[in-house]
Amino acid sequence: MSASLPLEILQKYKKDFSKFFETGTSEGDSVQSAIDAGFGEIFTVEFDSETYRRAFARFNGKPNVHCYKSDSVEALTAVLPHIEAPILFFLDAHADCGAKCSPMLQELNAIKGHKYPVSIMIDDMRLIGHGKWNQFTLTQVLDSLYQINPSFEIVFEENGHAPGDLLVAHVP
Repeated sequence: MSASLPLEILQKYKKDFSKFFETGTSEGDSVQSAIDAGFGEIFTVEFDSETYRRAFARFNGKPNVHCYKSDSVEALTAVLPHIEAPILFFLDAHADCGAKCSPMLQELNAIKGHKYPVSIMIDDMRLIGHGKWNQFTLTQVLDSLYQINPSFEIVFEENGHAPGDLLVAHVP
């Protein structure tokens, strides 16, 4: 079970979504949560070559899991036009910090063009506005979410890192 995306929370917001798209695969625990939650098709993107290799090996042989070794924004831009269905997104892409620690706003901009309903989960909300994560604010994140869907309800969930660390934008 992923500390970032507990299965119970994923199941709570899964609703009718059959597609799951994650940015920031890491060791693949969130992919496993998506499998356990019953998603029919799972897309996951990892930038780091060695981490991608391990995740690819872990899920090799699972035809409904698509692993991409890529920049998350590039992958979203390339893959989303081919997914003609509603998607639940889990945004967790970030480096262990160079100048640009999180591509979150760019990811949200890429998602904005998807023509089907979406829900979006964003990990690591505790980091926004602090240290190298000070390149954007919670207000900017919320503005970007409401540009995708003005009807979003925003909920902050516990994920094992900190209270309210997982933002969920969904339509109730």
